Amino acid sequence: MDNIVTEAFGVTASEGLYLRSARLWVDGKPRKERAFIGDLRGRPARAERIVCSAQMAAMWGYSSAGPKARTARKMPLAAPYRERFKLGERNFELLPAGSAPGAALLAVESDGRDLLFAGAARLDALPGADPIPDFAADVLFVDARFGHVEHASVAQLRAEVDDALHRLLDGTRGHVWLFDDPVVALAVALLVGRRAPLYGTLGFKRWSWRFGDADVHTPRIRRLGGHGQPASFVLWPIRRVLELHGRDLDDFQWTLCAESADHAMADQVGAERFIPMSRHSSGTDLDRLVHALQPADVVAYGNGAAALCARLNDPANYAGSDAQPPKTWHLDGDRQLRLWA
Repeated sequence: MDNIVTEAFGVTASEGLYLRSARLWVDGKPRKERAFIGDLRGRPARAERIVCSAQMAAMWGYSSAGPKARTARKMPLAAPYRERFKLGERNFELLPAGSAPGAALLAVESDGRDLLFAGAARLDALPGADPIPDFAADVLFVDARFGHVEHASVAQLRAEVDDALHRLLDGTRGHVWLFDDPVVALAVALLVGRRAPLYGTLGFKRWSWRFGDADVHTPRIRRLGGHGQPASFVLWPIRRVLELHGRDLDDFQWTLCAESADHAMADQVGAERFIPMSRHSSGTDLDRLVHALQPADVVAYGNGAAALCARLNDPANYAGSDAQPPKTWHLDGDRQLRLWA
């Protein structure tokens, strides 16, 4: 195989990741063909039909008797986790992704190899998400958008929530947590549970209803009125932080929980503390994912792909071990697969 290619393992990479034999887009812009959606985002407008988990279809409101069944041109091809199905001549299977309810990895049998497409995957599963099961992949396609940074673990996030609740319940102060991702906000809501009253936006309430459609029930999120309750936990989107000004929240501790959280961003939104967190894997979690799956080849794409490939090929990471580094491919800006050397 050449060091620079536009197709490998039966997958075309020139305009996104496209499994030609099944006419299935895994990443990119579908052109009136099928598209796999493994993360909680909108249905691609140009897709002929989407492939997703049964949980995700329920969260979008699709059911055989629901209103979208009467208005949508075609229902999603929705499969339960670990249940095989066919597209063309290929066998497929959806696996939990660990990043959100309904999120899925796509496993494919292709030319004698087991391919695994891991988009928003987390080996360190967020609360409410089903964990990634044991799986042996020959080729791993991984979204490495945060392969060059580190985020907090779920254990660290839990410790931060417990510490905040301890100070809230002893009457010290209430809390405002700012998020850039509603999935992470609801993961925090699940960690808080019924230990403190939760307040938030209508948008977060709607996301909690979506979670409920996937049988993941978060504690009640109340609408925040003109004043904050002293012993309360407020969940709020960063983009609407200005709406909190003028409310009685000056004595609350403000925490920023976001993908790019740092001192500068925390100062910008007036937060005293920050927790870098995402539903996507960061550097260490991606390394652990590759180690757990032990693929022969890794295809990495996203802003942190080069950093991930460099770590996977660093001999120091294999000192004293019989493990061998996988062959790593970097999907570059020209949508070409380059063998990492």
